[in-house]
Amino acid sequence: MKKLLPKHTLVALGVSLGIAASCTPSLAYSQDSALEHITVQAQKTSQNLQEVPVAVTALSGDDLIETVVKDVFDLQNYVPAFGAFQNQSVTNSGFSIRGIGTSSQNFGFESSVGLYVDGVYRSRQNALINDLVDIAAIEVLRGPQGTLFGKNTTGGALVLTLEKPHDTYEGYLEGSLGNYNSRSFRAGVNLPISENFYSRLAITVDKDDGFFEDKIQGSTYSSNDRKALVFQTRYESEGSLV
Repeated sequence: MKKLLPKHTLVALGVSLGIAASCTPSLAYSQDSALEHITVQAQKTSQNLQEVPVAVTALSGDDLIETVVKDVFDLQNYVPAFGAFQNQSVTNSGFSIRGIGTSSQNFGFESSVGLYVDGVYRSRQNALINDLVDIAAIEVLRGPQGTLFGKNTTGGALVLTLEKPHDTYEGYLEGSLGNYNSRSFRAGVNLPISENFYSRLAITVDKDDGFFEDKIQGSTYSSNDRKALVFQTRYESEGSLV
């Protein structure tokens, strides 16, 4: 015998589905259709995510703000099959995708997850263990990516894209305080210098006093003191940006 759901149940299902659709990560939206148009650079060119034959998780800069992602370790909570870990210190950090990663503390071992910032390869994984600042998008590509990204991408690749300078004056300022005397500060400004020359500056500072104190040695451990500065310039010549 077929059993029908009551009307209020159907309404509830419709609401929950609508919320799920609105939370889908997106980098660009198409105003011409009801479906979101997600543009990614997974194959080193701008493409619709639905047309890319790669398992990709894409997060925009707005997504990072809404989910309060401050560094690459926080990405584990929102990217399936992605892991970021740290052994004894920051210099012994590593990444894994689908369980494939390089966790050895031997610096001579090559990475199994490729790390790219604006197309530039980071040969040491600890080079990306820092606060995320002025990020336009993050794409995590799962599975081997050797065809387009070369070796050291057995597990996949993490592609990070920064905001680019443009012809509009804008800026932002953010600060926070927390326990253990935690202080956080972030700021960025976009400055057009002329009609075809633009610049952009972003900075982040994070500090705290740590939470483990050695009474005998008089030292405090697990403290945090991280800083990052990004400065970019962009020149436009005859309609093309360089």
